[in-house]
Amino acid sequence: MKKIKNLKLLSQWPRPWNVLDYYKHIMTALKAFGEQELRAAQRGEGPFFGCTPDEVDAKLSALRDELEQEVTLLLAASFEAVFRVDLALRAKGRARDSHSKGLRQRFADREFHEVRFEEILDGWKTLVGSAHVLGAFKQVVILRHWLAHGRYWPQKSGLNGIDPYEVWRRGDAALAAVPILPNVDYGPPDGSRGAT
Repeated sequence: MKKIKNLKLLSQWPRPWNVLDYYKHIMTALKAFGEQELRAAQRGEGPFFGCTPDEVDAKLSALRDELEQEVTLLLAASFEAVFRVDLALRAKGRARDSHSKGLRQRFADREFHEVRFEEILDGWKTLVGSAHVLGAFKQVVILRHWLAHGRYWPQKSGLNGIDPYEVWRRGDAALAAVPILPNVDYGPPDGSRGAT
């Protein structure tokens, strides 16, 4: 990969754990909203007035489904950012370890921004193996593309009904399979890696 001369990375990009934490809080708020609005509907008030409890549940379920798709999109993008920041630092710093050299050689004729994320995952698969783990995360990337580009064609990732916790498990497993540089901060402040 061509050497990166002027790399500017934001220090406050959303880490995967930030996204998962957001999801947990919004799900709690959505549940409280549903309970509050169901009580309001029973009093003859609010947006669900006139709805049966089953209709309220259906509307809340639709909101949950949309939230899960939005969080899946952001969570996948956040995991991608970890891999990309790692690759950028390897390209910029000219690290001498075998993984950095291997990635630079694989993308030697390309600018950093020209390397597709799937190619980064394939590069790691060649260097460290872990085809099953990285392949499972590539399914999430396919789903992320579908979500990001409008959902107007049949979804082909094979991940129907996946929730953000499964996206987390796959992304975390993919990161655990590769030696991410130690100066790439992607975990929560307490140093843990798993979802709670």
